[in-house]
Amino acid sequence: MQIEGGRSSCVPVPGRFAMPRDGAITFDDLSPRLRMLRIVCGKCGRAGRYSVKRLIDRRGCDGKVVDLLADLSADCPRHIANKFNDRCNAHCPDIPRVM
Repeated sequence: MQIEGGRSSCVPVPGRFAMPRDGAITFDDLSPRLRMLRIVCGKCGRAGRYSVKRLIDRRGCDGKVVDLLADLSADCPRHIANKFNDRCNAHCPDIPRVM
C-alpha cells in the first residue's frame, strides 16, 4: 500500500481477489477523509477508535466497514440475544459527515 496525497493506492496482490463491494463503504473510501474511525454504541456505552491505515494493513483496502462492525459487535449481549427491538447499536458517527 502506498499513500499518495492522503489516499491509499491499493495494489492488487497476486492470487487475491477484491471482495465485491455491494455498495458498502470500504477502508480505501475512508483513507483520504479520516485518519481515525470512531465506533460507538449508545446502548451499551462501548466506544473505540481505529486507525484507518492500520485497518487497511490488517483487513485490506477492500475491507468493508460493515464487516468490521459485525466482528466488533459479535460478543455484544444485544447482538447475541438477537432481539429485534433491542439490537446492538454499534455505528461509525463520523462516516455521514465525510461521505
